[in-house]
Amino acid sequence: MTSDLQARSAPTSVDIVGSSILVHPHSGISTGVWTFTAWQYIASPNGDQQKLLLLNTYPISLLSDWSAIVCFDGLAGLVRDDPTGLCNGTTTLPLAFDRWVEIRVVIDLDQATQAFYYDGELLYQDSWAAHVECCGALAFAAVELFANNAVSSAFYDDLSLSGLPFTDGFESGDTRWWSSAVP
Repeated sequence: MTSDLQARSAPTSVDIVGSSILVHPHSGISTGVWTFTAWQYIASPNGDQQKLLLLNTYPISLLSDWSAIVCFDGLAGLVRDDPTGLCNGTTTLPLAFDRWVEIRVVIDLDQATQAFYYDGELLYQDSWAAHVECCGALAFAAVELFANNAVSSAFYDDLSLSGLPFTDGFESGDTRWWSSAVP
């Protein structure tokens, strides 16, 4: 499921298209503050509705096993917080085309919260265990990239999960707010 058509870190990235569903499970993550980061590239024009899901239980059995569902709605040109899974959420940001965009989710399992950022902007901040449906687990169990029968690719690169609560952009290589002193 890799491609060299787009890559943030050469030589390849993950290519999510067609009926692709890619799941990366995690285990033993049930306390602390964690930052999930991914870089995404979606080409224009694009009429697809692809999704990124973060799971608190894996394998899944109930709707409450999802903690985040975000739809990348190419038809509307929007990123949607999508707790219903129908790509009709009204909490939105503009969808960026033809460039690499950072997706960052800061998950505080001790406080049961999450903050979802797209391209440096806060999309939403809410409960980790009850954002999609009540009573999910206080754990980080998996990342799911879902093509949703897309005709066009969504590329993902440099996915990471860190136990450090990055909040200043340093993890993304964004050094606009840093300065240096020359000796």
